[in-house]
Amino acid sequence: MDGSWGGIETLDVPHAESPEEQATRIQAEQARQSEAASRAEPRTPAVSAPTTGDKEKPASDTAAALVSYALQYQGAPYVYGGNTPAGWDCSGFTQYVYARFGIQLPHPSGMQATIGTPVTDPQPGDLMANAGHAGIYIGNGLMIHAMNPVDGTKVTAVMPGMGYYRLLG
Repeated sequence: MDGSWGGIETLDVPHAESPEEQATRIQAEQARQSEAASRAEPRTPAVSAPTTGDKEKPASDTAAALVSYALQYQGAPYVYGGNTPAGWDCSGFTQYVYARFGIQLPHPSGMQATIGTPVTDPQPGDLMANAGHAGIYIGNGLMIHAMNPVDGTKVTAVMPGMGYYRLLG
């Protein structure tokens, strides 16, 4: 034998990230997105209603009123760590909306999943939360949530793996 590998020059083995490398990459990406969002020009929301200020809270504290209030924020921008209509992440959005109805929530979605009464029959106005995301159930298999810097706040089909929590009586 001549010590040759039979013409194989290199092995193209993909690099797998360690959990520490993955966490560092995710933190760096979130910081970059947050910084980019803070520098970006405000974009026009998908709806004509303004999304940069507090909207008037409905006179009623019903679940239907909460859903109606939350839906006004479609098109509001996503900003990691934010919790105002000028920019919020998923749990900042839910924190903001429920606060207008007298319900105080912590910011992280995982902590929000510890508030309220867990339910298996979701109703409009129920909080949807798990360790990685939060939103508000609006009925008919739909939710409103702050998704990401590209999509902002919008209505989508419910995400699998979410817990449902009743916060309103």
